[in-house]
Amino acid sequence: MKRVLLGFHDAHVHGGQPDHHPGGHHLLQDETTTPWIIFNVVSDTFFLMDLVLNFRTGIVIEDNTEIMLDPKKIKTKYLKTWFIVDFVSSIPVDYIF
Repeated sequence: MKRVLLGFHDAHVHGGQPDHHPGGHHLLQDETTTPWIIFNVVSDTFFLMDLVLNFRTGIVIEDNTEIMLDPKKIKTKYLKTWFIVDFVSSIPVDYIF
């Protein structure tokens, strides 16, 4: 996900040419720089917090007249819908591989 965001940034801001920065060096190109590590930790934390908070966030019922606040129903609906996508996107693969 992080690489997608950085690729999007390069494609739109720099015309798809990530090496066209002053000095020919891209700040986040080397994955061991402090800014890159901070970006990784912050984004991984954000995705994990989102995963946890979705178990406690109310859901608008389809007719838009009421909000479901029952934790058991929220958990069941989340597990049946977006949980797998959120879980896979929140795995910190940079630390695993």
